[in-house]
Amino acid sequence: DLFDLYRMDLEGLEREQIVSGMVGKEQYVVDGNQIYYWDGEDYSFYKLNIEDEKKTLITDMLGFRPLIADDWIYFYNKDGVYRLHKDGSGQELIYADPSINYMNIYEDSILFITEKYDGEIVLCEVEIGGTKTEKLYSIKKEEGELCALSVLEHHVVFYDLNTATEYSVGIMEY
Repeated sequence: DLFDLYRMDLEGLEREQIVSGMVGKEQYVVDGNQIYYWDGEDYSFYKLNIEDEKKTLITDMLGFRPLIADDWIYFYNKDGVYRLHKDGSGQELIYADPSINYMNIYEDSILFITEKYDGEIVLCEVEIGGTKTEKLYSIKKEEGELCALSVLEHHVVFYDLNTATEYSVGIMEY
């Protein structure tokens, strides 16, 4: 039951299981009547129509923390950041980096936290479909651990687990 997903009425009295055995708690995204998620049995990515419970394979590639922007699904894995259309077509690696952790989409940018080989943990912004990348913030691994990436009014907000400090930095304009 740990990684099952339920639908509940507004009073909280009735619940119905709609997905069982997801890979993890942050491995799904809801888009209208569709739930996109990684299945914990075969580690493939599926789309589930909430209304008719039709399950459709989107990709057999394992990934993490899916996000939806426009007609695209974004996720990352050991190779970097991928995107594909909601129907599973057009899958492409759009940014190669094997150590991405935490990601968000803002307008035409991908924001992510990555650990570099020299022990530096970096918050980066990369233009989707472009080559421009900017380091927004960095910290040595022994000094902090960045996580929980979100966007609020042209600022990216993130959290340092070691110091329990919240940070906010501006996002570049293209």
